[in-house]
Amino acid sequence: MITASEYIDALAKIVLGGRPPNSHQASCLSHPLAPDLMIVAGPGSGKTTVLVLRALRHVIVDGVLPENIIITTFTKKAAAEIRSRLITWGIVLLDHFKAVAAQRQDEKLARHLALCDVNGFMTGTLDSLCEKWNARMRHQGEVPPVMIETFAARQIFSRSVFGAIYRDPANKTVLDDLLANYTWEQKAPSSQGEAVEVAKLMVDRLVQDLADVDKFANAPGPHAQARKLVAQCLRELHALMRNRGQYDFALLEADFLRKLADPILRAKIDLPKVLLIDEYQDTNPLQEAIYFNLAAVGKASVTIVGDDDQALYRFRGATVELFRDFRNRFTAATGRPTPAMEYLVDNYRSTEPIVKFCNGFIGNDPNFLPARVTPPKPSIIASGANKSKQVPILGMFRATPEALANGIADLIHTVFRGGGYTIAGTSTTLRGFEHGGDCADAVLMAHSVNEFARPFMGKPGKARLPWMLREELAARGVSVFNPRGRALKDIPQIRQMLGLVCLCVDPDQMLLDGMAMYGDTKREMVAWRDDARDFVATNPAPNKPHTLASYVNAWRTGVPQTAGMREWPQEWPILDLLYKLLAWFPEFQNLPEFQVYLEAITRSATQATAFSPYQGRLMRDEPHHTRSRESVMRDILAPIAENIVEVDEDLLTHLPRNHLNVMTIHQSKGLEFPLVIVDVGADFSRNSPQQRFKRFPDEASNVARMEDDLKDYAEVGALRTKRTSLDRTFEDLIRLYYVAYSRPQTALLLVGHTNQLGYATSIRNVATFWRQAGTWPWQQGTPVPGKKPPASVSGFGIVEI
Repeated sequence: MITASEYIDALAKIVLGGRPPNSHQASCLSHPLAPDLMIVAGPGSGKTTVLVLRALRHVIVDGVLPENIIITTFTKKAAAEIRSRLITWGIVLLDHFKAVAAQRQDEKLARHLALCDVNGFMTGTLDSLCEKWNARMRHQGEVPPVMIETFAARQIFSRSVFGAIYRDPANKTVLDDLLANYTWEQKAPSSQGEAVEVAKLMVDRLVQDLADVDKFANAPGPHAQARKLVAQCLRELHALMRNRGQYDFALLEADFLRKLADPILRAKIDLPKVLLIDEYQDTNPLQEAIYFNLAAVGKASVTIVGDDDQALYRFRGATVELFRDFRNRFTAATGRPTPAMEYLVDNYRSTEPIVKFCNGFIGNDPNFLPARVTPPKPSIIASGANKSKQVPILGMFRATPEALANGIADLIHTVFRGGGYTIAGTSTTLRGFEHGGDCADAVLMAHSVNEFARPFMGKPGKARLPWMLREELAARGVSVFNPRGRALKDIPQIRQMLGLVCLCVDPDQMLLDGMAMYGDTKREMVAWRDDARDFVATNPAPNKPHTLASYVNAWRTGVPQTAGMREWPQEWPILDLLYKLLAWFPEFQNLPEFQVYLEAITRSATQATAFSPYQGRLMRDEPHHTRSRESVMRDILAPIAENIVEVDEDLLTHLPRNHLNVMTIHQSKGLEFPLVIVDVGADFSRNSPQQRFKRFPDEASNVARMEDDLKDYAEVGALRTKRTSLDRTFEDLIRLYYVAYSRPQTALLLVGHTNQLGYATSIRNVATFWRQAGTWPWQQGTPVPGKKPPASVSGFGIVEI
């Protein structure tokens, strides 16, 4: 067979462009199947490369067939990238070593390599793999599982389980008292819709935490009755979904873990011999249990890759402590030797100033250090082609968001449309790449990318930086890509189009008036109708073969317009109506943001098949004529009005080249850009208590509070709550901004309000290096009247532009 050293030597020549793996990467690739391996991979350190090359090492060096190797990732995009590299690199490596086998006349190696098909690797998110496995692990006659979208699962939960319980006034009182602990403002839910959202989150967390539901339901003390009701909801929901064969992510994983313990069902799948797990820091206890069981029953070799400093998904049940304590937990669960630990610290993404800034930030707060992997992690090291680019860390702080938007827009236009921006006091000029560079090489990242504060009924609230920047850039001929900037229900063209649907299926509003809807849902849909009437009155193009007004009137009267159509069809899919209406909305055909919006709307219609009796079809004859139209409004339009239909995260990684990207820091995970602009406080002009959770919390987040309240019912509870809830809340913010600061390749620009930088400012902000103890290293030296001291951390300055 091929030795590990021979394999590593070949990599430089064949797949790495002449550059051999660095010493840390080589250690990971040299490591054998046993003992198991934990790789702590800093940002930009080539973890995907190592993961793929380690998988191929198992094939070429260890003699494992590709179909016996599983690689799990956090996103579909990451899975696609890994699969692409496996095929591209795998083909050339196999060809190379087949030639080596022929030269050596090594028949055993030749036979093995001849059996290897690089398409045989199993790659994907754990959910996608569980879906495949669950489809096979069925008893005779058992309904095969069908995955449903998050909002569809919530609709089933609301209408078939929670709603009936919550409508009882006595139940509502005790549930509101419990759920108030987990709303943003710690107040009772303002509507049944909000109660559904919080209750479903709690139900999912019980599943993800592998909580003892009986113990949870029967524990005495405050909220005892409410806990019984939540447990009842969980049991009824899962019984209903299993009966229908419809699974959300939590139930899908829970059922796979349950089936994995059944030898008969387990025999229906091929257990892996090698298990490689990416982004382990965002794993939840249920997923960890699946991995540990796969390792134990299949005796699979396990390699995990992750970085506790980049854990972002606690709000989805992820438990970073599982990564931090992986080696001890794995050994206790499997009885195997303690896994080895390797570090990847060479950063190939960013410049030396950026790497230095990131190291300074992540090590800034002494209270954060005990939350990190031990023994103490080594700092990341600038090692890539960008290392020598000495672009200083930049800062743009202005007295108003309007001035800040104007400054950022000027910079973007100058860099990508003008002659470039020369940084004062340096010879460094920022400009777009000579060939193919454009505005998509830059991104504005923020805690929130909402363009308006609290829009209501189509009337925008106060404009925020993302909207102001959109307007400023539009005036300079530059477009913005920010599909998450506004809720679907608040975008004028969507309001008009969905209002037209309402006018077509319910011309006189009689159906809507007779329907029971909670919150502001009905008022939103009435407002859509008004917006649609105003739009029809403008007589938009095209006017041939008929006007929009005549098309809507045809639906009102039921008289066909189309030549050759003698009578109205017996049934009409709602998607056909939507696609017909698109003719009057060129934005949906031409603009990238609107194509993302359209996908979300059509997904709402297609996912309605999971819970809607008419599955998005409009029927001609009564009683189905009325009922099918009510179903469309209740099951497809109402969820959009309730703002529970979101754009697809996977679509946000396919970015238009001529647009400036605006995205949340969560969205940026795994991405990199030449220029990254991080909003560290455009909204923070004063020390407002309402926004402290975004910058310097004075109380635990709602997620941390839920973790505390469930700790007695989950095995992982004691581990997770070693750090106080307030500590965990701070740590999540530190990790969030560390991810943001480690995305840029060449230039990092911090933007915010000038009030944050005053020497005696009361606006504390984790993002600007404030420590939990209330100290601030930027506050250095003796203040000069009328001037703020230079922003300085760890010996380097931030150059203000």
